[in-house]
Amino acid sequence: MPPNPQRSSPPEGELHPLEQAVALALQGSDWRAVNVVIAVSGGADSVALLRAICRLRPLGPGDGGLIAAHYNHRLRGDEAEADARWTAETCGRLGVPCELGAAATAPASADEAAARVARHRFLLQAAHKHGARLIAAGHTRDDQAETVLHRALRGAGVAGLAGIPARRELAPGVSLVRPLLSVSRQEVESYLALLEQLYRTDATNAQPCYTRNRLRHEALPLLRSIVGPGVDGALLRLAQHASNQHAVLSDAASAWRRLAASRVGQQWRIDRRQLAGLPEPVLCEVCRQCWRAAGWPQQGMTEAHWRRLTAALTADDCEAFDLPGAINVRLVDGALVLAPTK
Repeated sequence: MPPNPQRSSPPEGELHPLEQAVALALQGSDWRAVNVVIAVSGGADSVALLRAICRLRPLGPGDGGLIAAHYNHRLRGDEAEADARWTAETCGRLGVPCELGAAATAPASADEAAARVARHRFLLQAAHKHGARLIAAGHTRDDQAETVLHRALRGAGVAGLAGIPARRELAPGVSLVRPLLSVSRQEVESYLALLEQLYRTDATNAQPCYTRNRLRHEALPLLRSIVGPGVDGALLRLAQHASNQHAVLSDAASAWRRLAASRVGQQWRIDRRQLAGLPEPVLCEVCRQCWRAAGWPQQGMTEAHWRRLTAALTADDCEAFDLPGAINVRLVDGALVLAPTK
């Protein structure tokens, strides 16, 4: 059955619960007054987000535009090419311009972290091209539950257990928003069924070679059968508790960073004496904030790396060492200096 772009909503004047959730999530962001890039893979979640925003956009004041953006990682050959064509055609029927991007070459193996970096780089390019202030992505509450479980099993701290943020800055003036975080995958599929809207299915999402797929298809169903259907809600509450605690920790660390840390060019200098006696979580967050402010790559930084960096703030003696991202750490006149090796 072909997509039916004419049937874009429930009965006229009535918003579907999913559309209400998107409207609530975007409330206060002036999203109708700015250009918005919607990340559209062609899958159910992103297509539902596209349809919901198209439905909501004309219902309020504002002259901002919508732009869809689709990135082909070249991981699935002809299937990925078909996804790109289908997405462009679907956006065209909805009257939404679509930016298509693709990796220059097919990667040797599937690296989720590298793929995410490449995708975000493309989305930022699309945002800058169109002067967009927001990039909207279709992560759902199911994605949130899976993320929190995955990070808990890896021993993450409160920042990791906070899960996927509803909003975060990708670059100055451009924020990534996730309006579907309160919506379940089942609700997404029900919404699309109501619209008679087709979507693409990524076969790799069922492959057991990926940890996230096994959590989704094996671990979470098993936990629900043992603990009950409240497992997902409990994981979401854990994320909220962790997010609240991390907000307090982040505020405290920001105050200490302003007092003790200074940046000159690409180099951070942290006065260890100013931070003496502070608890380890605050010291670690100071280091993380300096790292993020410098724009250094974070993916290679494991908890062990952050602990080593934090320990250098209190150690009596510390030999110079390098961290992932080619960042050198050394003591200079009692201060901890972080700087690129190149």
